[in-house]
Amino acid sequence: MELRLLEYFLITAREQSMNRAAQVIHISQPSLSRQIAQLEKELGVTLFVRSSHGICLSEEGILLERRARQILDLVDKTQEELQDSESQLEGTIGIGCGELKAMKEVARMMKDFQKAHPRVKFNVFTGSADDVSERLQRGLLDMAVLLKPVDLTKYAYIQLKSAEQCGVLMKTDDPLARKTGIEAADLLHRELIVPSRPEVLNDLEHWFGRYYPQMQIRCTDNLAVNNAYLVQEGVGICIMVNSITELLDPSLFVFRPLKPALCQGCVLAWPKDLPLSLAGRKMIAQLKEQYSMQDQIEEAS
Repeated sequence: MELRLLEYFLITAREQSMNRAAQVIHISQPSLSRQIAQLEKELGVTLFVRSSHGICLSEEGILLERRARQILDLVDKTQEELQDSESQLEGTIGIGCGELKAMKEVARMMKDFQKAHPRVKFNVFTGSADDVSERLQRGLLDMAVLLKPVDLTKYAYIQLKSAEQCGVLMKTDDPLARKTGIEAADLLHRELIVPSRPEVLNDLEHWFGRYYPQMQIRCTDNLAVNNAYLVQEGVGICIMVNSITELLDPSLFVFRPLKPALCQGCVLAWPKDLPLSLAGRKMIAQLKEQYSMQDQIEEAS
């Protein structure tokens, strides 16, 4: 499978028209059609559904679109890594993260590293825990901020100093807004929005204790920003970490911590078994010096 064909395929998928895609690529429409047909024949699937209104991706095409982007991103990343120079460090370091306060700590690391190596760039990918972990394991990211609890057997990591505090996001006129801390009994008979990660749900189950079977979980979500919209529109009150609360309008929302407190630590992790770019290795070496305490660094075995 030629990389050129994957690039043509992605452009065609984006444009949803052979004509427009051919113009973008600067080849004739019949030539592009033949090359897409060649790719379909090579893969043994139909990638596009044709109709009088244009073309759209088939189910197989949707899968290839996702994989093709990953393949081409990995090729670009590899080319950058091979062009890295010890004397003048260059390249792009990929960092993954959810919507976490720990990103402040990582942003300071990035700033310090860029001062020492001004030609290094960063690509920050923000997504759900599953999306970030998948990209990290595929080598599309050099490192990522992961929220505990998380399986770290595949990673070496640095324990970050930041911790995320769990609490309840609600509208300012909610009766619970008058409390300084939210106990499990306070949440009985309330419609709840909770994180979708199974590991986090397990932590919440333990925190609720005997009240858990009575909890009315109406919605699960994996990104913090969406939670604010859900709360604002009355879907429920949200149990979440305090990652974005300081960015929200205080006239609309309040955040109250859980009582007893439930806090989750964060790590900066990188794969044990995948080679890192030179820039990535240099940054990790610098971080190890800053986080020199033995209990903050877990090396690959």
